[in-house]
Amino acid sequence: MECQYVATQRGGIALVFEGHRYNKVRDGKDGTVYWRCSRDRQCPGRAVTVNNRVKKANNKHNHPAENGSRNGSTSSTTSITSNNNINNNNISNNTNNINNIPSPAAGFTSLSGPPSSSLPPTNSISDCHTPRIPSSIAMQDVLSVHTAAAAAAVSFPAIVSETLKYLAYASGNHQMASFASTMANQFTCQQLENLERSICRTNHLLPVDDSLEPSYYSDSSNDQPLNMSVKNSGQLLKRLRSLMKGTSSPATDTSLNAYYIVKSDAHQSEYLADCDERLAFFTGFTGSAGKALVTMDDALLWVDGRYYTQAESQVFPNWTVMKQGLQDVLDPVDWMNKSLISGSRIGTDPMLISHGLFEEMKKKLSSLGNHHLIATSNNLIDLIWEDRPSMPSNPIIPYPTSMAGTSWPEKVEKVRIEMAKKNTSALVLTALDEIAWLFNLRGSDIDFNPVFFAYTVITMDNIYLFVDESKLTNGSRKHLHLDLSPAHHQQSSTLMKVELREYKLIQDFLKWLVSQESEKIWIPSSSSEALVSIIPESRRYDGPNPVLLNKAIKNKTEIECMKQAHIKDAVALCEFFAWLEVEITKGDVDEIKAANKLDEFRRTQEEYIGPSFETISAAGPNGAIIHYKPSPETCRKITTSEIFLLDSGAQFRDGTTDVTRTVHFGTPSDFEKEAYTMVTKGHIGLALSKFPSGTKGCRLDSFARQHLWELGLDYEHGTGHGVGVYLNVHEGPISISSVARKDDPGLSEGMILSNEPGYYEDGKFGIRIESLILVKKVETKYNFRNKGYLGFETITLVPIQTKLLEPSLLTPEEIEWLDTYHQSCRDVVGKVLQEQGRSAAYQWLMKETQPIG
Repeated sequence: MECQYVATQRGGIALVFEGHRYNKVRDGKDGTVYWRCSRDRQCPGRAVTVNNRVKKANNKHNHPAENGSRNGSTSSTTSITSNNNINNNNISNNTNNINNIPSPAAGFTSLSGPPSSSLPPTNSISDCHTPRIPSSIAMQDVLSVHTAAAAAAVSFPAIVSETLKYLAYASGNHQMASFASTMANQFTCQQLENLERSICRTNHLLPVDDSLEPSYYSDSSNDQPLNMSVKNSGQLLKRLRSLMKGTSSPATDTSLNAYYIVKSDAHQSEYLADCDERLAFFTGFTGSAGKALVTMDDALLWVDGRYYTQAESQVFPNWTVMKQGLQDVLDPVDWMNKSLISGSRIGTDPMLISHGLFEEMKKKLSSLGNHHLIATSNNLIDLIWEDRPSMPSNPIIPYPTSMAGTSWPEKVEKVRIEMAKKNTSALVLTALDEIAWLFNLRGSDIDFNPVFFAYTVITMDNIYLFVDESKLTNGSRKHLHLDLSPAHHQQSSTLMKVELREYKLIQDFLKWLVSQESEKIWIPSSSSEALVSIIPESRRYDGPNPVLLNKAIKNKTEIECMKQAHIKDAVALCEFFAWLEVEITKGDVDEIKAANKLDEFRRTQEEYIGPSFETISAAGPNGAIIHYKPSPETCRKITTSEIFLLDSGAQFRDGTTDVTRTVHFGTPSDFEKEAYTMVTKGHIGLALSKFPSGTKGCRLDSFARQHLWELGLDYEHGTGHGVGVYLNVHEGPISISSVARKDDPGLSEGMILSNEPGYYEDGKFGIRIESLILVKKVETKYNFRNKGYLGFETITLVPIQTKLLEPSLLTPEEIEWLDTYHQSCRDVVGKVLQEQGRSAAYQWLMKETQPIG
């Protein structure tokens, strides 16, 4: 079947086949091109084309065909087809128009070839200057002599430009990069786009449906060209600085000296929808945490130890990577106080930064540098993000009480009891997972997180839900008692009803609420500055809201569901490792293939929804990149000569998992075994710990690090994080880390966290062992002041490889714990493997859980 392609905003090509859109992954041999579904990183949809014909497509998409739409958008993308059924009269009748093409000196654009073209695509110039593929041209079959001549004329400068930019990336030399980038920009100007429009968008070559024209430069895909990972943000910086010079705020009309960019959304989420990936768009850095500062002379990106290597590889030389945690590296506020002139104005979007952080920065900037932190009325990045994706509009579905354990009206009643204790008349909820948990609803607006965009305000008499009403299914409306008749409500006086409001009206509503209520309004300082500042300080009650803590303490039903989810996940992981142990000897398994195969095994289990985060499948030195994500450029083969680290998680309808195992299929070195044993000892040490009720996680962190410290080793990430029940894989407010959280309420029975010490040898290997642990009551000989003591139960049931251990370094107590843990894996997971007839996985499990004591 002939291929159909669409042009993307950034100058790339996407494949459209049977209503699904695919992004290019890589070129193969003899005209072969490999593609993956562009809508959803979790989607297994793949396609292969050979010489512009679809050879095969697995069609195993986790979403319906879209006919070119995305995220609910009805716009189409102009296609580039390769067929022979074109009316040649349309060409000949427009020859005069083609002959009137401006001379090369007037400006140029590129006519890109088919996907197997040898020219590498690039994302190293700003969107407004990116060479684009003309619309509605049959690339190989319908170019007449005149058209071919025009194509050659306008393509040559683009070829030179693209070559220069490739040299800028490949040279690794900042001077060469600067020179090549400057020269490349000489070939890219507004005249290129004008020429392209004159050739391709006014029906000079082929008839174009007018309804398609507005969408030609509006592509919702945010995927960058895959064979050049460095983003040249020079033009973006120039445009931002231009806005900074003329930016006005409600307080004054003067300009900004700096602009502060955070990786966040209006709900202070960790994972973001495509429309909120401003930091990635502007800097090229795609890690899960970071912040940037742009002044008239500097562009700085701050990242923590997880992302040192990744950030340096993704940003262009005009950015400086600030490695937080290293000696002499200042944090953003300290840098501004030291580097900016006194009285500087620093702008930021108040919707994307929490009130607590905004006030903290404002105070330090004012007292130490006489600077002013300005809440801008517009997000400046949005003003230059021309092809910003639209907000997701995915269905919202009810979550059954049989899995939640408590109905949503019961949860609301408990919230109101806490509100009365605090003498507050209203509670404002902005965190997406809190809203989903409270109402027993789930969505899919953010990858890997079953949440939806919404706000909630609860008063003693009303419940307001600010959401796009079109996303509510019939089941959700019934679940929220939205469609009951007034008579039914009168008959059931105790029946709670939710009142819907438009999502975008939350600020106006809060202004109205302040004018109506005289008592205090409960809004945590973790909410956005834009919302909190609406409520006068004297009227605010700040503190961890009751939903946050109730969500963190799982009820009996949630705990049982989580355990069942982990058994299913263990079955899939046992199958995966049994498969990998065999396939690795054939030499054709790489990191991406392994990650896809694991997802395939998980899909065989009941209630599986998708991954809970992007799988970290890392071989050898890639394992040293703590949050590594395999890509076609970095993908390594998994061999018997290197350590393989697999950090993955699943979203089952009955629970969320997060598990890491590190394995070696050959002969590990003495140092690898020593480091792995120290990590295992730390994992066991934390699992065996006992502590008073209410102990904060920061006090337990050293249990996992102590054995590494004895050797002079350590790791640069936290030891544990909270986990939701079919919710976010990273859940506050609890954690186990060397850094104390201000809102950490301390550990209580029923909480679920991760236990994940590690060690990373840069350029060689990474080691991490992660299991989820349930906080439970434990018996102790004494009970100091009747505090009550707690411990942990490990609910992840996947073998810890003993081949990598040095048993002589383990104590008898540690060996006993490991043997007991492995016996539990046999008893629980082994039984299910036998019931499901998964004999190969069962044999692997029995082999890997042999006692070592």
